Amino acid sequence: MAVQDTYDTDESAIPVGLRRFIKRRAKEILGLGIAAASGLAAIAMATWSSLDPSLNHATDAAPQNLLGVPGAIVADQLFSWFGLGALALLFIPLSWAVLLLSQNNLTNLKSRLLWWLL
Repeated sequence: MAVQDTYDTDESAIPVGLRRFIKRRAKEILGLGIAAASGLAAIAMATWSSLDPSLNHATDAAPQNLLGVPGAIVADQLFSWFGLGALALLFIPLSWAVLLLSQNNLTNLKSRLLWWLL
């Protein structure tokens, strides 16, 4: 009688290996999304001009921000609320993106978000 290896199974219709694969790809997509959002915010803040149209400044002039009017509005609001500290706010989500892309777990997500906002 031949000895067969046992496989890690459960009652789900989706195999364990496929679930792990999907979970890893979801982490990578989330990490890429966070990195892209941080990059876009950095570009908006790097090309910010006080003469751009925003919620606080109405003008007919074309925005000089590389991301157009939405980038000008986001950059103006971030600088209005946080000043130059807005630049530091970008590094924390960027570190989360690196953790997700390297397949490390982002433990205690609720407490991380709370501390980041504080």
